Amino acid sequence: MRTTFQMMWGIMLLSMLAACAKAPQQEGSSLSDDWSAMMAVHDEVMPKMSNIARLKKQLKGDTTARSMVLELTKAEDAMWEWMHNLRHESDVMKMPEPKAKAYVAKELQRIEAVKALMLKSIAEAEAYQPSTIVQ
Repeated sequence: MRTTFQMMWGIMLLSMLAACAKAPQQEGSSLSDDWSAMMAVHDEVMPKMSNIARLKKQLKGDTTARSMVLELTKAEDAMWEWMHNLRHESDVMKMPEPKAKAYVAKELQRIEAVKALMLKSIAEAEAYQPSTIVQ
């Protein structure tokens, strides 16, 4: 049976370990917030990939809308490329904080550019009114 001293020592040791385990999370909370902000942009526009697929299908046969289809494809490809090249969050969190923050800031700029490209190409395609063909 353990003595009171051993039990108190064990509780104190566990408390110290818990405090040490929490310290990196508190220091990294800013990086974690940055990561969350970046992913929020992704999560906002990722569902719009279905809009792009739908619009591309609608415009497929319209030769005058070819440039819009190309822009939609460019936006779609940009999202897939961004997702494919993004490092896993756990890998980023293992980097030295200044390097990780710089990486997340760069990726936030990239996903913001993807968002702008997606929204612009979707808006243009949705606003497009095919001209009536007179035969």
